[in-house]
Amino acid sequence: EDLTDRCQQGVREHCTFCHELLELRQWIATVSQKLRSHREDAGPWDAPSREVEVERLLAELPEKEAQLPLVEAHGQLVMKKSSPEGAAVVQEELEELVASWQALRRGRLEESLLSLIRNRQLQRMEVDSGKKMIFTNNIPKAGFLIDPVDPVS
Repeated sequence: EDLTDRCQQGVREHCTFCHELLELRQWIATVSQKLRSHREDAGPWDAPSREVEVERLLAELPEKEAQLPLVEAHGQLVMKKSSPEGAAVVQEELEELVASWQALRRGRLEESLLSLIRNRQLQRMEVDSGKKMIFTNNIPKAGFLIDPVDPVS
């Protein structure tokens, strides 16, 4: 009975690890694809949903970054309870995950997402009742600040 319980526990841990690994891999693949898509589309955004999507990805970043060491630790636990062949497979999966995460970070993920949001905000201009064009943001730029309340006359 004890052996059966240990085997069942090992299977549960392996299934949990596989689920966590798959979830993080899918997120990395989705973010990579979306960044490529947004970078290739240099024109104005047609839908505000794209901006919302980029903001959502940016908000998810800290959580996903925290998940990586947890998935690695879980993988190490699974490797200890696996056969040498199984441990080698898990090790390879972990190495691939870390490599894909590092590739995403080398692409300066956070900076890219923030840049997409800023570019979108700069594309959006509003016309006030006096027909003056003003930017809808107030991002500091090299010594000046665009103030939507008091636009440049």
